[in-house]
Amino acid sequence: MSLQRLYDLDRTFPDRLDKLLHDKEYIDELRGLPERELRQLVDHLNEVLVRLDRGGPGSSRKCLRVLRKICGFRKVLPTAYELPRDLLSLSQSPNANGGYCDAYEGTISVKVCIKRLRISVTGDQEKVKELFCKEAVVWKHLNHSNIVPFKGVTLDPLQLVSEWMPGGELRHYVRENPQANLINLSLGVAQGLAYLHSSGVIHGDLKGPNIMVDESGNARITDFGLAKIARGSNSLTGTSEDQNHTIRWTAPEILRSGQAVSKESDVFSFGMVMTEIFTGEVPFKTLKALEIVMRITHGERPGRPSHPKFTENLWELTQRCWTEAPQDRPKMEEVLKELSAF
Repeated sequence: MSLQRLYDLDRTFPDRLDKLLHDKEYIDELRGLPERELRQLVDHLNEVLVRLDRGGPGSSRKCLRVLRKICGFRKVLPTAYELPRDLLSLSQSPNANGGYCDAYEGTISVKVCIKRLRISVTGDQEKVKELFCKEAVVWKHLNHSNIVPFKGVTLDPLQLVSEWMPGGELRHYVRENPQANLINLSLGVAQGLAYLHSSGVIHGDLKGPNIMVDESGNARITDFGLAKIARGSNSLTGTSEDQNHTIRWTAPEILRSGQAVSKESDVFSFGMVMTEIFTGEVPFKTLKALEIVMRITHGERPGRPSHPKFTENLWELTQRCWTEAPQDRPKMEEVLKELSAF
């Protein structure tokens, strides 16, 4: 099959690309391409996607969806995503062991953070790679000042490489910098999450350890792709401590009946992050997992932080993020608007 139809596409007219990507027969043919042509295709499609205006008529999102689908189905990524292993150096031991990966400090001309997935020997490794490729495509095309910038991947082993955040994790930063502007940190998390939602991305595991701080003191969200890979595969290994820890930020509908993560559950988690920012502590700090589940599902929430900057308006907003019924929680653009007013 020839790729001429795609290569002859005039990149200045997103509507023509949009029409092509709605051709089911064409998409099916793309999935059956030989390896060499497949690589040419995903490289070209990635270049087209980079050139499209994300604020345009929606073609960029459709193009992203097709690229993500093809990369996942064939377990391949555009050449530009893959980092040469001989240029990537990393520390001998992990700096941190969290969630379903080990985090290393590394360099590739600049300092980077390397997240190496912990994959079960008995798990479905092909499924992990499929999800890994899908989420790498999404992260690569996110561009916002409150999202940790993506640098690339290695496929053997599976590693996600992102820009190094010198401020460290959110809670660590708050503790080490008592004069930090906590309203600005809250606003940064809200801006990043609102951007993800506007881009059609659900984080699914928003919590302090997944929020980093850059050299300017800005909050930046990370690890949304890893959360999706872990939920979708059962092949990543995590400790019970990791899994129990995440419960502290989890919405009641998920704890109670295992509902899928949603924008609404992200909003609930954001409310927990708000208390984390103003206390420097995890939600329900002294409680074990089972007791936390019982309390959240029965409507109990953390107490109001005693910080003098945590005003009545902030407390009221946080409580609305925790509303029991998901549909009654504010959308992130509403949360962002209110926080911006503060």
